[in-house]
Amino acid sequence: MPSTSRRRAVLATAALMTLFTATTTGCGGSGKAASPPEKPAAGGGEGLVRILVAGRPVTGSEPSGNAKVPYRRTYTDGELYAAVTGYRSMAFGSAGLESLYRDAQGSVETTVDPAMQRAATEGLRGRKGAAVALDAETGRIRALVSTPSYDPSSISGNGSADAAAWKELTASQDNPTLNRALRQAARRAAPSGW
Repeated sequence: MPSTSRRRAVLATAALMTLFTATTTGCGGSGKAASPPEKPAAGGGEGLVRILVAGRPVTGSEPSGNAKVPYRRTYTDGELYAAVTGYRSMAFGSAGLESLYRDAQGSVETTVDPAMQRAATEGLRGRKGAAVALDAETGRIRALVSTPSYDPSSISGNGSADAAAWKELTASQDNPTLNRALRQAARRAAPSGW
């Protein structure tokens, strides 16, 4: 029988895989690292995969000033979609879809509904927890929220402000970078009489 942590890892991977539609555009499927484009890709991708919610990019990039890593990741509504996107940092690595598609180019269309995402976020405001809303017919993820959340933009570079933000996030007892929706099993008390 698989261990609890192995089952969680399998469930987390399955959840990430259903987070986006089966069709991705421009993403290499060879498993090899994609080579960066000669010039910035149309739409501000600059060689980094764009993560889309309802057809709108929630990730982007800007020049980093670093020749080795020429672009720094940016996030639109970063705190709202952190459980969906994860983070991509020049100094601290990557997590979530950002890690899964770290060497891809093009776009990944998620199945997240912005209104459902906002409603789930508001429902958890001020609490530690997670919410996942699934389409009962297709199994697609319509909302994926983990609270407390964080803005991945605050740690996407490699400067002193990014280091200070990372230190604050990782020192917090609330552990905002933990994606509770994908990485933590729910703990419930057994009903009385059990």
